[in-house]
Amino acid sequence: KIIKNRKVYLRLSYLCRSVETAWREVFQHSSSINSVAYSGLCSSSSQLPSLCASVGDDQLLRVWQEDSDEDSTNDDGGDGAGGWSDSIMLMEPGQTVRFHPENPSLLLVCEISGTLRLYRISQSQDDSGQPMLTADWSVRCPAPMLDADWSLCDPNLLVAACPAGVYIINVDNNGSARKRLRTVGSSGSSSVVTVRAARSTAALVAAVTADNTLSVMHLTANRIPLVAHLKAVSGISWHLEQPYLAVGSDRRLLLWRVDHV
Repeated sequence: KIIKNRKVYLRLSYLCRSVETAWREVFQHSSSINSVAYSGLCSSSSQLPSLCASVGDDQLLRVWQEDSDEDSTNDDGGDGAGGWSDSIMLMEPGQTVRFHPENPSLLLVCEISGTLRLYRISQSQDDSGQPMLTADWSVRCPAPMLDADWSLCDPNLLVAACPAGVYIINVDNNGSARKRLRTVGSSGSSSVVTVRAARSTAALVAAVTADNTLSVMHLTANRIPLVAHLKAVSGISWHLEQPYLAVGSDRRLLLWRVDHV
């Protein structure tokens, strides 16, 4: 997925064929795009194909279904994408969009106003059989909320980046949520701008504050196993199976192993 000039492009690379990488415009927004998500491979419990979603400052949530027809690909980036697409107008600009770790028919959207809302993608009941995008439950957190993430190990666990720190949100199957705040830094002196739940365990969460302080919190114990004050932070990512945290900082890639907690 590529974001460029307020448009979302899908980059296709056929590894088993001797062809050049192809580009296809998926859809576009009327303002800056803040987040893009791809559902990847579908689970056995879902009847939906691979989906792509995006949110932006135009207050639109857009969802697009990948067209399996390779011949519809446009190498020039033109508007040639096939498949189904749908849009929903948000109350405020969308900051983050995430697909459910296990169910690609569930989509989480973080709005800057502090609203975390779950959207459900289901098959319509009419003759068209097209998927339908509807809002489900929502959770309110202090604004501005700049980021949110879904725990891969515990899909009922959400984390949100807020001015006072990181909100830990546990959601049950009925949509009821329990929230608790974990401050970052000295009494939450700087607002959190980025948050990522670890992929290998539900106990670790990484957060970056506006003053470029990186912190890793242990959710089941009152511990901060890692604090680093950096010149800049351009992105953070957890290893899928190991407790490794990668951080882009000032033209460097930093790597920590967070296992002694």
